[in-house]
Amino acid sequence: MNRTVPRLRAIADSSGLSATTATELEEAFRLLWRVRLEHQAERLEDGLPADDHVDPRKLGPLTRVAHKESFRAIARAQRALSNELGLRPR
Repeated sequence: MNRTVPRLRAIADSSGLSATTATELEEAFRLLWRVRLEHQAERLEDGLPADDHVDPRKLGPLTRVAHKESFRAIARAQRALSNELGLRPR
């Protein structure tokens, strides 16, 4: 995996991010990374090029719920950071 998880932990350790938010983002990252890799592996097995377009309708019901919640956690963290830094979200 890449350096995203250690970066999230480091910012949480420096009090730049709450431990809860850091944990939510780490879990979201791990889930989305796994879903993406599984999608790419399936495409390669089918003789298609790997891509990053995962159709949520093709996910199982539990994964789909977790997928939605991952994006909600990301949105919450973005809103919190935007408010804290006085930035307008895009």
